Amino acid sequence: VGSISSSALTTIIGFAALMFMKFKIGIDMGIVMSKSIVISLITIMTFLPAMTMYCYKLIDKTRHNMLFKNFNKFAKIVQKAGLPILIIFLMLIVPSRLASDKITFLYGASKMFKDEQAQINTDREEIEDLFGKSNQLVLMVPKGDLAKEKLLTDDLKENKNINSVISYINMVGSEIPMEYVPENSLSMLISKNYSRMVISIDCDAEGDKTFKTINDIEKTAGIYYDKDKIYICGESPSTYDLMNTVQKDNKVVNSISMLAIFLVLLFNFKSVSIAAILLFVIKVAIWINFSIPYFRAEQLNYISYLIISAIQLGATVDYAILYASRYLENRQIKDKKDAILSTINDTTLSILTSASIMILAGFMLGFGSGNKIISEVGMLLGKGTLCSTLLVLFVLPKLLTSLDKVIQKTSLGLKLKEEL
Repeated sequence: VGSISSSALTTIIGFAALMFMKFKIGIDMGIVMSKSIVISLITIMTFLPAMTMYCYKLIDKTRHNMLFKNFNKFAKIVQKAGLPILIIFLMLIVPSRLASDKITFLYGASKMFKDEQAQINTDREEIEDLFGKSNQLVLMVPKGDLAKEKLLTDDLKENKNINSVISYINMVGSEIPMEYVPENSLSMLISKNYSRMVISIDCDAEGDKTFKTINDIEKTAGIYYDKDKIYICGESPSTYDLMNTVQKDNKVVNSISMLAIFLVLLFNFKSVSIAAILLFVIKVAIWINFSIPYFRAEQLNYISYLIISAIQLGATVDYAILYASRYLENRQIKDKKDAILSTINDTTLSILTSASIMILAGFMLGFGSGNKIISEVGMLLGKGTLCSTLLVLFVLPKLLTSLDKVIQKTSLGLKLKEEL
């Protein structure tokens, strides 16, 4: 019950951390997915035992021989290869950490479809081939000072990434009083409090060049007007704002999920070292997962990154909890070598069963969806679960045995069998 409750709680925390995002999709996903885990936990703890008792005859009749009777050979392989695997693991930590921080992200929906031949992509390409690339945005500044607007318009035209600027000054001219301009024409450029400038930039919907151009426009307008009275609208400015928002969300989500899960592990195991080891192993698995797109020179949608960071940490740490719980039980009556062999034999089937479900579900979603964001979430989930499973099965055993004395000294009330 303790292992199940801890596993469920860490998964809930991983999802609940999404609720602290300012981007509202995080709140919706956090609520829905946390609620699903709570309901699943309740049914497993109440309904499943009762159903198992009533159906035990049917279970006995339909029982078949196990595909894997034991994992003794696998346990011996893991034990013999423990040191080389640990060395490889340690060598991967820094490169994977650095690579995961260098991913190129997409923040908007400009490349939502992964198929380059999708109708929306081919239509866009044909339009750009015929008319050239054009990305329009709107700059709103306080109206009234036509001299400032003239200077601002001239400065904006100096930017090499700006194709054109449509404003009252260059369309009508400062010489003609606004009272003489027809209302229907005037309203397109002048409102009650603001002057409207339509700016066409030679940039994609998002990217470093686009975001730099938007930042340059903000700085240029800030020379003539207070920054809190300037507004920039359009798909690219919205994506730019989204980028700034979700980058802050990433720090909040990761910090909350890491701290909360560490506290749950600390409370469950009453061991600082065990909590740190389990969290570290899964965190490295996350770094390895996100380093793959960097080395393959792929772009990731930032929402996929946020979602998978929370899911992989909250869900796959369950495997490490199961493994560590059984190891500590065995270690109290056995020495390190026998304890780790028994633990591998006892837990491998359960871990592989749970992990294979998530891996298959992720890859099926990744290969089956034509939506790039959904496909990315699926592929990252599948690869991330695979990374976590491999580290739990191959790296965690060596870490636990190597840090055996540290674990004993940093655990409350834990009495391990003395080594001969």
